[in-house]
Amino acid sequence: MRRTPVAAVLVLQGRKLSFPAGSIALVLMLTASILPAFGQTTIHVPADVPTIQAGIDAAKNGDTVLVSPGTYNENIDFKGKAITVTSGATAYSAATGTVINGTSDGPVVTFQSNEPSAAVLNGFTVQNGHASQASGRNGGGVSISASSPTVSNNIISNNVGCGILVFGSASPLIEQNNIRHNLSSVIAGQGDLVKPHS
Repeated sequence: MRRTPVAAVLVLQGRKLSFPAGSIALVLMLTASILPAFGQTTIHVPADVPTIQAGIDAAKNGDTVLVSPGTYNENIDFKGKAITVTSGATAYSAATGTVINGTSDGPVVTFQSNEPSAAVLNGFTVQNGHASQASGRNGGGVSISASSPTVSNNIISNNVGCGILVFGSASPLIEQNNIRHNLSSVIAGQGDLVKPHS
């Protein structure tokens, strides 16, 4: 029995595909067309989904939720996902045009489900976080509990409560933010108060 020489083997989703000699070009073409389907996705707000939370809900680990300039009246929760939510700003001075405006009791942005450092909030004005006494919720701009997200290049202002509240063994990376004009304009955690940039 004559055997056909095998030049390449491609494993795709657990299935082994063999290709005969002379078909290297075909293998390369298949690989190039298939691999992007398994890569990271960018979800555009509001072009693809209408709200930032809808973008977070649709995203998978490694994805980016890219938010166009505008005011988004909502409170968001990363829900444990290792995703980047960004306006694209590279400094807080460029964050004025993309606003997350809290509309319900509680912080505007919540990390509370063991989010890792790859969970990134970047380039927003975060404002109007608040909580009624009856709700029992923390107010403020950003609440980080038992998580380690990255919070960068944001303006966090005009919130009732801390600009950023850090508690419950959280260890976030907080850098290049402008935290100001909050009822308590501090970063709080484990009994420590750290003066923010003002």
